[in-house]
Amino acid sequence: MLRWLCGLTLALSFAVGAACAAPPVETYGALPGIEDVAMSPSGAAYAFVALVGDSRVLLVMASDGTLLAKSNVGGAKVRSIRWAGEDHVLVAYSTTVTLGMGFTVRRDELEGVQSVNVRTRKQIAVFGDSSVIAHTVLGQYGQSTENGHAYGYFGGITYVSEPGYEPRLPSGSLYPDLYRVDLDTGAAVRVAGGSPSTEGWLVGPDGAVIARKTYDEKTGDWEVLAGAFRGKLLASGRSPFGGAGVTRGRTPGSVLIAAPSWATTPTKSRRSASRRAPMRRSC
Repeated sequence: MLRWLCGLTLALSFAVGAACAAPPVETYGALPGIEDVAMSPSGAAYAFVALVGDSRVLLVMASDGTLLAKSNVGGAKVRSIRWAGEDHVLVAYSTTVTLGMGFTVRRDELEGVQSVNVRTRKQIAVFGDSSVIAHTVLGQYGQSTENGHAYGYFGGITYVSEPGYEPRLPSGSLYPDLYRVDLDTGAAVRVAGGSPSTEGWLVGPDGAVIARKTYDEKTGDWEVLAGAFRGKLLASGRSPFGGAGVTRGRTPGSVLIAAPSWATTPTKSRRSASRRAPMRRSC
């Protein structure tokens, strides 16, 4: 009996040892199975990036598990997933590209946004088919629904157009203008002009520009102004590392302003997630 118990104990110890064996080395470098989950406003659906076999795929599922939409992500770096209403998913991503001659840097990380209609499963790349706007997105500034149609508001670099010449990037500092983009067709309309000091805009659910932000990198001066053009000064200050952040308040038209914590000048008023484009040399 004792000999039988000892044999059983030894067998169990081998079984436990096999169960606790270290996983293969490649397991530690594997991509996560699920990333970047976002719920729809009503909570009736959710979107996420999943690893299916060796491919990364955007999946949109109803709360009961029904597959609503699917899109291959590939090697793009997904930066965020957000919903524009109940029918559209906006996937922000970036890729490293070689810029070529004429820029102050050889390579840069350019951003883009893919719009997926979960009802029709149609997809469009923001600015992807435009001949007058560079094919990159510099910031997302809101969504609106107008007459039952969904729009997104994005920063885009407007090409210079001259008679007899192909549209081209402007020389010097590249800064975005604000465009309203049809999330089903991709059609873009400029609604506000930018400047070298423009840091971003705040757009309301009705499509109106509530506020805009500026920041002077040389002086550190920042401002938040009402509207799209020459509006009332809402707050200002000075900071060496960037300007204020803005978001909508509880009531329509109201603005919450977050002054940078590193501000050197006291103010009454978070930094935009948008990024500045690389400088382009003048020809």
